[in-house]
Amino acid sequence: MPAPDLQCLLDAIPDLLAMVDVSGTVVASNAALSQRVQSTQSDTIPVALGLDLGVWRRSLDSALAGNVSEYTADVLTSDGRHAVLACTMTPLVSSDDSATGIQVQCVAVRISDVTNEQQRGYQTEQYAARLKELVERYEAISHATHDAIWDWVVDDNTLAWSRGIFTNFGHDVRVTSLSWWEDNIHPDDVEDVVTSLTVWSESNDETWSSEYRFRCSDGTYRWVYDRGLMLHDQGRRRLIGAMIDVSELRGAMARISRQNELLREIASMSSHQLRGPLTSLMGLLYLYDKEHPSNPVNGQVIDYLDVAARNLDKIIHQVIQHTSRAAAVDDTERLPAQER
Repeated sequence: MPAPDLQCLLDAIPDLLAMVDVSGTVVASNAALSQRVQSTQSDTIPVALGLDLGVWRRSLDSALAGNVSEYTADVLTSDGRHAVLACTMTPLVSSDDSATGIQVQCVAVRISDVTNEQQRGYQTEQYAARLKELVERYEAISHATHDAIWDWVVDDNTLAWSRGIFTNFGHDVRVTSLSWWEDNIHPDDVEDVVTSLTVWSESNDETWSSEYRFRCSDGTYRWVYDRGLMLHDQGRRRLIGAMIDVSELRGAMARISRQNELLREIASMSSHQLRGPLTSLMGLLYLYDKEHPSNPVNGQVIDYLDVAARNLDKIIHQVIQHTSRAAAVDDTERLPAQER
């Protein structure tokens, strides 16, 4: 038997410990095993624990031959729950030389309940698989969209960027500070944008959006529509969002607005300015004395008709010019130089 101090140490270990001699007799055990198995025969250990007797004997024979034997088994405990037991058998060698060979005196047996460890391992594998899936999905989304996706960890003010920050704006970055983003906002827009983001981050609103000009790596600015979503991740506040380049969209909207403005001017000319000369022409034609062409008044009427016709021609040319401008409106007519 082990010395008293050693026995106290063994009894303090929650794992099931035993020493089995070459005859299969349990010559020593700790309190945890003794409470489960009252017999000195090693074959009663697997029976009491629900282990397969055949596997147990093969492992014990391997250990008696000088090999360390390890295996795990799923068992059904006395209280009806499933458990996973890890069994390790280590030979204790009395001699090992070329003349006598390996002489095993006894085998140290350790049986551990690794149910929780296996469950944690399984959960870790599931988490790793889920994380891999999410990363692959994120990469797919990043490649499928041209948006610059960002992830802002509020507590440390770091911004992680997708590849879109390079493809859209030329910045070859992956992680930046929040101040880097602020520094690249147009000076006329930065105060309003930062204020709105700060107010949002301190509120309970889930979403935020803003439209502003963002500087490209070549110094030019592009209009972006930026929107974000607030998340709570293990006590940390994260804001995830995406910047969309809307410069072309704004250009199209500006062109439509300018065209509408010109069309309104054309409509105004058609309904007001054209009416004056036409009214004059109609009135003068009424005054013309068709029955007496030599009437001196007719000469004066003809002079007035000439003036009215010239005015009408001038207005018609203005309408034509406005119509041509409406058809030829482009981006250069709606964006200041620093925005292009």
